[in-house]
Order: sequence, then C-alpha cells, then structure tokens
Amino acid sequence: MDPSHQNSGRAPRKILSCAICKKKFYTDSELSQHMLIHPGEIHYSCKFCPKKFLLDNDLKMHLRVHAEKIPNSCDVCLKSFPSKKILISHGREHTGEQPFSCELCPEKFSWRSQLRDHRRVHTGIKSFSCNVCPEKFFTNGELKIHMRVHPVEKPYACDMCTKKYSSENILIAHRRFHTREKAFACELCPKKFSFMSNLRKHTQVHSGEIPYSCEGCRTSFTRRGNLKYCTFENPYQRHACTCRSMGTHSQPLDLRSTCV
Repeated sequence: MDPSHQNSGRAPRKILSCAICKKKFYTDSELSQHMLIHPGEIHYSCKFCPKKFLLDNDLKMHLRVHAEKIPNSCDVCLKSFPSKKILISHGREHTGEQPFSCELCPEKFSWRSQLRDHRRVHTGIKSFSCNVCPEKFFTNGELKIHMRVHPVEKPYACDMCTKKYSSENILIAHRRFHTREKAFACELCPKKFSFMSNLRKHTQVHSGEIPYSCEGCRTSFTRRGNLKYCTFENPYQRHACTCRSMGTHSQPLDLRSTCV
C-alpha cells in the first residue's frame, strides 16, 4: 500500500490559502511571508491602536495585548464587562462549569437564575400567567414562547404609511422613520439618534465595550449586526459596509468609524 495513504495516527495538516492568488501553505508564517508580494491588497486593523496585520491570526494574537489593559476583559474571547462578577459568570460559557446544583434532583446549572427557574418544576408553582388565556408557566421564557400562539392586535395605524402597531409608543418610534427626528443625544459627543437602541450601541464607542463575540474565531464586535459579517470559515471574504453607501470592503471595517 502507498505509505502516503496509510493512517499515520496524526491529525491532517491544516492548509491555508492566499485569498488573492489562492496559493496554499501549511503554516501561518509561510502565508504571512507570501502576503508581502501583495502589498496594500489586504490587511486587518486593530480597533484599539493604529497597528495593521496581514493575517487574521496575527491580529487576534495582538488583541490579547489590549485585553490585559481593558478592565474586566475575558482572556478567551476578549469581551469586556462592567464588573468582575459578571466577567466570572461569563467565564462559565467557556469552561462549562455548573456550580449551581438542585437539592432535589441531579440537575446542575451554570447560572443561579437557571436553578431558580428549574426549582419551580419541583414545587409545581407556575408563576407566569398568560393575559390572553388561562395558561400558566414555570418560566418567563416558556410564557414568551406560548404568546406566539395568540395573534397580536395592532390598533395604532401610521398616518404616513400602511403600517400598524400594538402600542402607541411603538407607533411614535416608527414615525421617526418619516420625520427624521433625532430625539436621543449622546452626552459625550454631538451625535444624535432617532432611537434609544442606536444611542445605546453608539455609547459603546466611548466605553470601549465589545459585547458581541464570534463563537468560532473569538473575534469581538461592538454591534450585533457586524457579528453576522464575521467570516470565520473564510477570513478574507469581503465585508459588507454598514454605512449609507452600501458598498463592500476587502478588509474588515474599523467598527468605530464609517467609510466614505
């Protein structure tokens, strides 16, 4: 038998491809050296300093330097948190630790809130009631799933388009699409926004918080929308732009700025 087809017991070597000319390499260093023949074609920018890198992996290694300087930052995925207590709780996502045990059965949980919800199964107390029908549930999550079976009434109609809403507050927020009113101002810079959710996302630029993390490559983002453009399977795939030009970019966008 051809020795090359025998199982040597080793894991297959990872093959890396140049995103520009498709040439293949076995190591990051070989690919990094090769990328020098494509100057200016592609690079990865650090969100915290001016440094740029040819390879995604090089950027990830560099980001750990900043992780040491960011308070309450996870050293696995680089997400930052408002307190040490929340950081410790987040760490269980990586370790799988389940320190909260049910005293009535063998079940264990990563978070105290999960144990609290689980205990209701033993007590038989269903604390969450549907306001449409007589059904009751052990957890708020079960109630939310149940509410999908009830059609939502939408008595509040927009006088500028055909859309209808279930509450007056939602209608008022919707009208800002038409009026372009920007009622929510940032306290740290002159920017204003039509919606509180947009202001909340914007304040992460000032705080340095990067709460959305890709489970595949551990890259973190300031916005959930940018997370969906993370290309773990193909790190050099073109990245969609979120600015008004609706263009695309051959490099990851600096999420703290907009393109032209």
